[in-house]
Amino acid sequence: MNDSFRYIWICLLTFYAAAGLCADEQRVVAAEQVAEQYLRFFFAVEMEGAVELTHPEAVVALYQGLRSEYLKSKSAEDLDGFKQGFFLETIPTEFEEWSPEKWYVMVVTASNSRAPPEALQAMKHKTVEAFGSRRIDDSTAEVFLKLGPPGAAPRSSLILKMLNGEWKVLGSGPNE
Repeated sequence: MNDSFRYIWICLLTFYAAAGLCADEQRVVAAEQVAEQYLRFFFAVEMEGAVELTHPEAVVALYQGLRSEYLKSKSAEDLDGFKQGFFLETIPTEFEEWSPEKWYVMVVTASNSRAPPEALQAMKHKTVEAFGSRRIDDSTAEVFLKLGPPGAAPRSSLILKMLNGEWKVLGSGPNE
């Protein structure tokens, strides 16, 4: 192998390695953007937007837990207890046929509607800022976030997972 061929080969390998690192970095930045938007939707009580950015595994897990509680309450003839526990005024007749996403939106919206008005106002004024992220594996990332009014220091993290080339929120990260 002559020196010029070796030099070209090293340059190509370096280029491909750097391009791969840049692509990975963009994917993590994209995860940070999704995490920020998810929390903005959540704090603005725009649950339809939040559920669109939530990974289906997380939505289904919540749905299964809610549906299980609903069915237990129904068999025990204690639907009032279920309504009270999940802040529902009524249970629509088509409730059992709803999609997991619709259950998520309804229950979280109902829960937020029972919050004190000052708490809802405070939520709507929270700032959300991603200040870093890390890859857990090829399809999972943890995004670190600052939450609160400007100057506040509360920190949180979200775990995101790729689905069809897009980042989706899987759940909260471990406490710091």
